Amino acid sequence: MKKILLISLVATMMMSFTACMKKEEVKDEITFKTYIEDIVPERITTEETTEETTTEETEVVTEETTEEISQGDTKIEEFATNGCKIKIDELKWLDVKGYLELSKMTSENPEAAIALEQKMKATCDAAYYYKSLSGANLTIASMEVGEAASQMDLSDNIIAGMLASNLEKELTQSGVTFVGAEMEKFNGNPSLVITIESPAIMTGTVDMKAQMCIFYEGTHQYMITFTSEKENFDEYKPDFDEVMDSITFN
Repeated sequence: MKKILLISLVATMMMSFTACMKKEEVKDEITFKTYIEDIVPERITTEETTEETTTEETEVVTEETTEEISQGDTKIEEFATNGCKIKIDELKWLDVKGYLELSKMTSENPEAAIALEQKMKATCDAAYYYKSLSGANLTIASMEVGEAASQMDLSDNIIAGMLASNLEKELTQSGVTFVGAEMEKFNGNPSLVITIESPAIMTGTVDMKAQMCIFYEGTHQYMITFTSEKENFDEYKPDFDEVMDSITFN
């Protein structure tokens, strides 16, 4: 099924992406830290000092929109795509597009950054990297599935069970370890939550773990994925849960 293939593709791509970012940290640690510690704070400071009131900016790119809202010690970015909205704290999460742009300009191998950017555009609507340099990241992917979305009532245990079973087969075939599936609600929206792991022998770096939250709404399938080194997964998951608790659908 096409909608299942998307999930497998994003899952395996993000495992590789996270591992790749870990390798880049070792080689370009100073460059990446400079981007986070100097460039980003400077941009935020400039915005705060030039505007006396709360700033709301909306940027439209095809069907995707981004809105920034200052709230005390947080800087919230509201990302929207195909009727799905989530809120991202920019003080915790860095838009990967910025890092890839920097890599294309400064890396010894800009072609790798370009190739990764193309893969991400093909599989994700947006991606964010955790600012602690932990290797953790989250992605948002949506896909038009038409009438199939209206048939996927994830509050129905039978339907959710069938989808989980099919995903287990797909993901296992892609080479990752299927840990489990469960039903959760985020901001009142039912979601099938899939947990997978990938050993270091597959990623080439460290053991990885990911949680994929799958939704169906309107005519679309949505998946928001959190990926991290296995040993740090529980440490950073609360910040991912914070993002998930903000999800809404139009």
